[in-house]
Amino acid sequence: MGVIDLQLGSRIGGCAIALLLAGLLSGLAAQPAVAGQGQLTSRSPQALVNALDRLDRRIKETSVRISAGQKLSTYLDRRQRETGRIVDRYMRVTFSGVEGSAWFRSLDCAGDQLGRARLRERGALRRGRSAAMLASARGCVQRLRGALSGAGGASVSLDSELAAFEQALAGAITTAGAGGDIAPLLPAIEQRGPAIADSHMRAPISGVQGSRWFRKLNCVSRALAKADLRDDGKLMRGSIRGMLREARGCARTLGSALNRARHRRAQPNESTLRFGSNNLTATPRSLVGRFNEDIEYWPASLAPQPAEPGYIARARAPRDGIVTEIKLRGYALSGDNPAGSAQPIRFSVARPLSRGQARVITTTDPPFMLPGTDGIRSFSMSAVRWLCCSVKKGDLVSLDARFGEHAVFASLPGAATRFMTHHRPGTPSQNPGFVWTPEQVQGAELLMQVTMQPYR
Repeated sequence: MGVIDLQLGSRIGGCAIALLLAGLLSGLAAQPAVAGQGQLTSRSPQALVNALDRLDRRIKETSVRISAGQKLSTYLDRRQRETGRIVDRYMRVTFSGVEGSAWFRSLDCAGDQLGRARLRERGALRRGRSAAMLASARGCVQRLRGALSGAGGASVSLDSELAAFEQALAGAITTAGAGGDIAPLLPAIEQRGPAIADSHMRAPISGVQGSRWFRKLNCVSRALAKADLRDDGKLMRGSIRGMLREARGCARTLGSALNRARHRRAQPNESTLRFGSNNLTATPRSLVGRFNEDIEYWPASLAPQPAEPGYIARARAPRDGIVTEIKLRGYALSGDNPAGSAQPIRFSVARPLSRGQARVITTTDPPFMLPGTDGIRSFSMSAVRWLCCSVKKGDLVSLDARFGEHAVFASLPGAATRFMTHHRPGTPSQNPGFVWTPEQVQGAELLMQVTMQPYR
């Protein structure tokens, strides 16, 4: 289905230059939680806000130690590891087939090495070769590009942007090796990582866009890394207290955004709305066919619907809000598992584009199971791995399957269903950012009804 868990590790802030130069990324996700970190075992919205509040408090405690003249390296290292644990635990939404934590670590690694090169060129960093730092940054970009290629998820535009990032770094490395001045080149190169995040980390993570997660946590890690360099005497200028204040500010900004999103989700309108099919008593049939690869179904139009309180006869989301439950009438005929048994399914939120296309916003994970016997099934969004699924007015909700045949349609005049499939194995058609170009079948209504809670 193209939803891939991929962990690329690196130490947040990249303080160990030797490791980066060796091309190694240490796997923080595999490290056991240290004493006092038990609160991170939960992925609930409150646990996330608590984790950021705790990081803020501990950075403040580290700052207080400056007045006592204590060496800060140990405390700064702990704060960097704590930031890394937040990244690994909560940045789990996939972007083009690769988890947000891997995107973050690769782009943060590249940004850190570029920042060091800039400091070295300004004479603020005592040791190190700018060319080696740029080579390390290039390696970080290459790792992300390789991961995306392996996941089959990189679009042509994304791959070209990463290739351009690599080429810019290669040019700067050549200039540095020839003794040229690379200082004028670095600001523009440094902006490439955040620009890629802005363009391609669009899906929300706990209600806040992934690119904003990247920018704020990148700010935290960069500020902590600079404070560590300054504390070790490698950075000749700057106030450690000011660097820690910057890290706190970025952590608190992200925490505030997440708290607002959590509050908005926790304070929906009292009444729920339902949209999609209200013909769930119709006899389900397989009207579209059996497929050999990923398949996504969504309603293009509905047949006349029975009126009911709280129901809006629309194929797409009638308001901004959050999906809480999806009902599906029918059964699985075939798929991943033996015919006649339960088959894995997912649901996606996608945003319509021109010419009938749609871009995936998010997809539920892990999969639900659709039995091989007829019935009306209810699937709660509380069972998915991250907060799901926010919708904007006009968004569509789809039923996704790995492959196979599904009796989840009714033959009804006036209805139409769109679907997309393909014949290239491994295509991540259900990953955020993927663009669907559908076909359409007339007279078929997808027997799927979506319950949502509108935002205030």
